[in-house]
Amino acid sequence: MTMTLYDKYGHCIIPKGTKLFKGGNPDNHDDCIFFGLQKYVATAFKNNSNKVQIWTVKQDIKLLFMVEELNHSSWTKSAIVNIYNEHFPSENRLNDLDIKHRDHNKRDKFINKLKKQNIIGWLSSLEGRVDLEICLFPDNQEFDKVIALETVIDHDNKEFDYINALDRIDIYPSKQFFTQTAAQLNERPFATYAKMAAAWKEDEMKKGLTDEQARQYHLNLRTKLTI
Repeated sequence: MTMTLYDKYGHCIIPKGTKLFKGGNPDNHDDCIFFGLQKYVATAFKNNSNKVQIWTVKQDIKLLFMVEELNHSSWTKSAIVNIYNEHFPSENRLNDLDIKHRDHNKRDKFINKLKKQNIIGWLSSLEGRVDLEICLFPDNQEFDKVIALETVIDHDNKEFDYINALDRIDIYPSKQFFTQTAAQLNERPFATYAKMAAAWKEDEMKKGLTDEQARQYHLNLRTKLTI
């Protein structure tokens, strides 16, 4: 039996009702659209007009978990380049941005390959950082059934500041992810990292955040998966 990308990399489920964030005023998206899991990610990019779009998932969505591994600081390594090279081996020396944003022809043909495998989106790292992002590319006639724009707010509106979509997402990584991550962690136990995360949360609470707000703010892939 042929191994699918879901088999090799894993998958995740974005539940109905999950909030996702996109910077800037609404515009006509291409065949795909990128979302941050937290509001501050959406405000971090230039040319966002100081606006943040709040989108709501309308039905449970299965996405490809496009993360190869993470290190002891929860910095994540995307699998985008590796998967792209599996399909287009003659194109090398590319990075994530080359595929996602710099060359839309590369992105379009990559997405077409994924669609043929019944993949309508991915969860991956934001250029190797701790932060994660979602890319959705369902067929146009299906897009409005999957996700909808709820509202657009000013970036200084604090209503959604401490919502982290990662808290709601169910993630099912592959064995390969856990094997590669274990090598990166190099016997740095989760208990040690958890103590650091607890200290970060305590510092935020001293600044006035509630326990839940601080937990959401510092939630990352390592604390989510407790590895």
